[in-house]
Parts: sequence; C-alpha cells; structure tokens
Amino acid sequence: MNPIDETRDRQLLRQLVEQYARGADERDAVLYADVFTDDAVLFTGRGEVRGRDELITIAPKLARYRVTMHLVANHYVDFGDPPDTATGAAYCIAKHVYEEDGVDRCYIMHIRYDDQYRRVGDGWRIAHRHLTLLWDEDHPLRT
Repeated sequence: MNPIDETRDRQLLRQLVEQYARGADERDAVLYADVFTDDAVLFTGRGEVRGRDELITIAPKLARYRVTMHLVANHYVDFGDPPDTATGAAYCIAKHVYEEDGVDRCYIMHIRYDDQYRRVGDGWRIAHRHLTLLWDEDHPLRT
C-alpha cells in the first residue's frame, strides 16, 4: 500500500468511527448499522450483538436518554496483511443525559473501542468491535 492510499484509508476509517458515533447520537439505525460488515460482532461488555439484524436495533435504544453525545478522541490504525484488513483503537467519551426523580443527570462513559476493520465492496467496515469501559461517572447536571 503506498503512502497516499494509507493516508486516505486512515481518513476513511476515522470517518467510519465518527459515523458510528453520529448514528448513535441521532438514533439513526441505518447510519449506525452501515458502519459494520453484515456478519459483524459488537461486544458491549454486557454481551455480544451479531449481524446486521441485531445491530440495527442498537441506536434506537438510546432514546431512553434525552440526549447523548459520543465524542471520538484518539484513533489509531494498523494496516494488516492482506491490505484490505486493519485493526484499530478508538477512544471515546460518551455522555448520556437523563432524568431521575425530577433531577437531570449525566452518565459519562470513558471508552476504548478495539476494532477489526475489513474493506468490502463499497468501502471499509467494522468487522468486530470490542467496547472496554475504562471508567464511568454519574452526576447531577449543573444548571
């Protein structure tokens, strides 16, 4: 892979990770599920979600929160052999605003996603994603 292709592919993989976050925050099931291969596995820490039929149900479940914001920070990529594969790690802060007993609260997750990427016919997709919760916080919102 020449440097121009690697630079472009890094950008495309970063956009893929950001699309995942945007799909979650917008509760857009298709936008969210489209980042994955049809046979993808997402390990959430509470279990595995397998394949498009299950993945498409995830983003709408976030509607239990009034609003969420997934901020993608560092993103690292290593290209594999064959060149249509890669692994990566993406760090994310995910904020979830909800109400409990009349009080607005914010649940914050500090996450690392360990990814396996695969280039398919129409571009890069996540084939396997493992969510690791590094730490979390839950507190009232300041007004």
